[in-house]
Amino acid sequence: VAFTAGWPGRAALALHLAALAISAVLLLGWVPTERRVPLRVRYAALLPYGLAAMIIVCGVASATRGGGVFNLLAATAAFSAGSETRPAAGGAVTGLGIAATELTAVATGAGAGVMLGSPLGLILGLVVGRNLRASRVQAEQSAALLAQADQLRDEQARVAALDERARIAREIHDVLA
Repeated sequence: VAFTAGWPGRAALALHLAALAISAVLLLGWVPTERRVPLRVRYAALLPYGLAAMIIVCGVASATRGGGVFNLLAATAAFSAGSETRPAAGGAVTGLGIAATELTAVATGAGAGVMLGSPLGLILGLVVGRNLRASRVQAEQSAALLAQADQLRDEQARVAALDERARIAREIHDVLA
């Protein structure tokens, strides 16, 4: 799909191949961490760096001739940065991608579509990722509150049973007295 828009030229072709290779390695490398929590925790600190590499290389590749599809990979990296990293890291990663894309667009004389569309795509990816993270955090908080409410209901039932036993014991004591 990346090379259907016309031959990008020798330098851009090398950049496109590098962007595809880096993206593939990073995406395939992250898949095992999605399946195993210990790996995810262990390598979570490396994720912003990998996403930064992906977003920069794909952003630069998207500003070259025939590199429009790399906007999608860069936006995917921005989405992941928004949903999987802290807000500051996600913003920094996306900012680096925007800067790299804009510098390349100016250097290659890319059109206004690239100069405006690429940053908007990256920002959109970041915002959607942040929204996903916020909804995930809200769902986790809701689940914790539900568990706490269940625990409170169980505790109230236990207290009610103890109160009933104490009342019955008082009545028995009064009757015997």
